[in-house]
Amino acid sequence: MLRKIYLMAILVVFIPATVMAQVTYDAGNRRLSVSSEGSTLREILLDVSQKTGIDVYMKPALDKEIFIEFKDQPLETAIKRIIRPLNHAFVYHGDFIRTIKIFERSESEATVKVVPGNQTLKSSSTLPADVSAGRSTPSIKELKARGLELRRQNAISQGKLEKFEEKEADREKRRLEREARRAERRAERKLMREKRRNMVEERKKIRESIAAGEEGADKQVPEILRNR
Repeated sequence: MLRKIYLMAILVVFIPATVMAQVTYDAGNRRLSVSSEGSTLREILLDVSQKTGIDVYMKPALDKEIFIEFKDQPLETAIKRIIRPLNHAFVYHGDFIRTIKIFERSESEATVKVVPGNQTLKSSSTLPADVSAGRSTPSIKELKARGLELRRQNAISQGKLEKFEEKEADREKRRLEREARRAERRAERKLMREKRRNMVEERKKIRESIAAGEEGADKQVPEILRNR
């Protein structure tokens, strides 16, 4: 009995503990903190993907242990630190990173999506599809909504929801003001184009009248020139 207990104790001592990476994402400022003492690249990227909403595709053979630690780095800089020196490509929607592809020689190698468990999801196109949702890649509007929700959840966790809502309301107000100014400029440009078009048509008619020898047609020319 004592021998069995002794053997079990040895097994417990020598069973390696699961190495977990710590990944923290500040959605409001788009900053990432990572601490890893031997977690695999896939595990870290999975955590990053779940916290940021970014899709990650990689060549499975490139998975390796990662020893790294940094705090409050800009998202793109942080991801580059995690995956270097591996070749990679970022796919953007506006100023949002939509997809990361990690490969050895060619982007076509990055076909396996990093997802929970041992699932293997593959993309059949150069621009990866959102395979987990069974639909095409999310639009800019959807990505912005996802980013807004991430920032909101982050504000809630920090007890800063009221400040966050005030900031978002102010941002929305400025956005509407910008759109109003753009609409006004578009209307002004359209009006100017119409004026120029009408002027060109009037000149054309006068030239045709002069060429046809109509009386008084040549007297209209100075008036048209004054309206240029």
